Amino acid sequence: MYAFGKVMRRLIKEHETSQADICRETGLSKQSLSWICKGKTQYPSIHVCKKLATYFGMTLDELWEMVEQEEGE
Repeated sequence: MYAFGKVMRRLIKEHETSQADICRETGLSKQSLSWICKGKTQYPSIHVCKKLATYFGMTLDELWEMVEQEEGE
């Protein structure tokens, strides 16, 4: 399980949203987001990371800091 997926699942829960909502708002495919959330993708592309950070109302740096913290645990 990759850290990025753990962070995504936590953000989805904290923001009380769903993968379907994220896909609808960001244009990401359901399969891509599912793979990220299941931890099957270590690091999504910078383009995807930026879309996800924007969706959750944070900067790319803030998102990446969360991932790095998760990796350190």
